[in-house]
Amino acid sequence: MVLDPQGFVIKHQVFQGNHPEGPSLLEMVQSLAEGAKRPLVAIDSGMADKENLGKLLQPGCDYITVKKRPTRLAYKEEFASLDSLLKL
Repeated sequence: MVLDPQGFVIKHQVFQGNHPEGPSLLEMVQSLAEGAKRPLVAIDSGMADKENLGKLLQPGCDYITVKKRPTRLAYKEEFASLDSLLKL
């Protein structure tokens, strides 16, 4: 899905559901981002390995992703203490 700066959908495409995303990631992004100056791609952590992120950077895309679960769990105690502060 491609959004304009205000968040409205300007283009979308449905891809085959039983096909691994990793090998076709760049093809999908190029298909959707045609004409964009510097697309920002939101990518799932399951696809955010070094190879795929490198593929995105080569044609000039930016990306945003979440870290894999073990990395997120490293901050579990910090997040819990923030929750207690927010309840005050």
